[in-house]
Amino acid sequence: MTREEFEDKMTELAKDFKVPDNVDPLVASTLKWIYDEIRKANGLAIFVHPTWITGNTFHDSDALNDWLVENKIFDAFEVLGGENYFEQNGYQTVRYYEDKAKSYHHAKQLFEKSARANGDFKRPFQARRGRSL
Repeated sequence: MTREEFEDKMTELAKDFKVPDNVDPLVASTLKWIYDEIRKANGLAIFVHPTWITGNTFHDSDALNDWLVENKIFDAFEVLGGENYFEQNGYQTVRYYEDKAKSYHHAKQLFEKSARANGDFKRPFQARRGRSL
């Protein structure tokens, strides 16, 4: 599929895609299509960087994240990345526990595996410079 074909397909999917007013239907329908394609190939659809920040910019809105979680669009989301500073993992960890409190258990196993791999399972909230959440 060419880039143009992909863009046309995603634009067409977004036309009738039902999401709340504060969620971009093009982004939501594209993510859903991608995750569905991953599953068709017997893959695990992981929402990576759910609270990705570069500079002073959040790349995914809370509204989009809420919609993805509430509608179980993906299989798991990344809780802990490869860095150990708050901006990399802090908001994602907070998000995990907020979702868990709402009875969304979409990332428990991924969280535990990632925390153990990073050697930080007992204190996953330890932030850089000795601060904790």
